[in-house]
Amino acid sequence: MSPSRPVKRAAFAAFFGVLVAAFAGSMVALAEPAKSGSAPDPAPHASKKQWTISIAARAGKVSAERAASSTLAQPAESPRVLGRFAVELYIGPELLDRVRFNVPLMGDGPVEHSTRRTYHDADTDKVTTNLKVRLADNPRAAYLVLVDRVTDQRTRFEWPPAADGSLVPWKSGLSDAGPNDFPDGSVRVMGSPTADGGAPKDGG
Repeated sequence: MSPSRPVKRAAFAAFFGVLVAAFAGSMVALAEPAKSGSAPDPAPHASKKQWTISIAARAGKVSAERAASSTLAQPAESPRVLGRFAVELYIGPELLDRVRFNVPLMGDGPVEHSTRRTYHDADTDKVTTNLKVRLADNPRAAYLVLVDRVTDQRTRFEWPPAADGSLVPWKSGLSDAGPNDFPDGSVRVMGSPTADGGAPKDGG
């Protein structure tokens, strides 16, 4: 006995639903990758050793200048907060840790500004201030990146900092990854920094 017409219709509807779901999944897979600095935070890493990163804003230009270490009585993770800016620790292309932060008067995240407003925002180009950001130590880290999530500007520094605490702009094309830091046992080669000092858009 052949299946009744309602059963055939139900089977066809189920098959059509599977096709639609598969097509939708392929479209998601082809979507543009997340904007730099907006990838999910990595798993937290606690350490007794902590770094305090000195951030300076000079006439609206934000930079990371120095880092000083300290030791806590108990291991602590890096704070997880929202913010326009971030400092991130990497080894090769792998994000190890991230701390977001804000600079007063410079906004707390990507915002669409309308030219039709009857008023204007504060002149953030003239902001000059200093602040500090705490970051848990991670012995695997090979470099640090300062990220502005609004402009997508990324500036890379060697890590750990120099003996005097100064942050040295990244110059080498190789990370300090060891033979056991990647599944295939290799050391990742990364492109040279861009002309303006920002990190290359190579995922690292």
